[in-house]
Amino acid sequence: MGSPGEEVGGDVGGGSVTVIWGGSSGPTRAKTVADPWPSSHDAYGRTLAVGTYNSLNPVNDGKLSIAIGANDSEVTFIPANLSAQSGTSGTGTDFNPGHGIVALTAVDLPNTDDDRLMIHGRGVSDGGWGYDGHGDDPGTRLVSPGGFETYTLPGGTVSAVGNLDGNGSPDLVVVNPEDPAQSPETSLGGRVTVYYDAAYGGSPRRVQTIDQDTAGVPSSGEKGDRFGASVAIGDTDKDGRADLVIGAPGEDSAIGAVTVVRGTTGLLDTARARIWTQNVAGVPGSSEKGDGFGTAVRIVDTNKDGYGDVLISAAGEDGGAGCLWYLRGSATSVTATGAVSVGAGGAGLGSAGASRFGGAVTGP
Repeated sequence: MGSPGEEVGGDVGGGSVTVIWGGSSGPTRAKTVADPWPSSHDAYGRTLAVGTYNSLNPVNDGKLSIAIGANDSEVTFIPANLSAQSGTSGTGTDFNPGHGIVALTAVDLPNTDDDRLMIHGRGVSDGGWGYDGHGDDPGTRLVSPGGFETYTLPGGTVSAVGNLDGNGSPDLVVVNPEDPAQSPETSLGGRVTVYYDAAYGGSPRRVQTIDQDTAGVPSSGEKGDRFGASVAIGDTDKDGRADLVIGAPGEDSAIGAVTVVRGTTGLLDTARARIWTQNVAGVPGSSEKGDGFGTAVRIVDTNKDGYGDVLISAAGEDGGAGCLWYLRGSATSVTATGAVSVGAGGAGLGSAGASRFGGAVTGP
């Protein structure tokens, strides 16, 4: 999603991106975003991030731009208002183009038109379009105005930005949900790394790593858990400090689970971490192998009470039809009271076939 009232969607194959403008009574019009280099890639729009990248897309001159990933090593920047769809810019990376851009996360820099961008890919090149000596290892690049950030972020395929300790300086969260056998410098089942106060630049003030074997975190790391395959940051308990929600869709033979870790003035409070599944009382449905509960997570204040509510998807639910859940935020963080679920059929998509409703969820 871009600015309020504006949605951005992508598709795969040759790929496409569409901007849908909203109004007071709902969507008003839509327009396809032209691909400036259609012969260079497929899967145009596989990942998106909207921000004000003035130095990266000078064509847009201080207005919102859409950063667009495809199955090559380039990130394309297009004005979000589609005022120009030619002569726009691109940023090359040192990732293996055979894997493409895995994920993009915008990093808002206040009072500036030069936002930063976290780019995830695989197989860093070695003097060309090759591998980094570690096969298909995931990597993270942080693009800042004028070039790449000087310090190295941990390799990962997922990231998020938010103020976890409430000090006003956002933190970077980078996740590698893979196992050590797949890529080095991760944990069995997956690992989350928090770089405190690193969003605005410079080295992190402190670093915290969390996996399922961290003291206080429920469950334990097992091969294929994919702990951190999805992450979200937001304030579920309205205490002024953001909380971290971590999806592990591979947990227990892909039944899936979601862990909520609350923010404090110091490090994240793993001692009070809580795990959520469909078997928790009050959560609609029941856990089944292959559901993938935690495929995607988001934090959105759906009822405008100031508490962030947690949206959870399970793309494998009901034989791959897919389903979404909302768990309400409260003074004690996430609660099952008032929890609701919406399946593919309830969303008007029909329940037959493997639509994988909720396979990807995005928002502000």
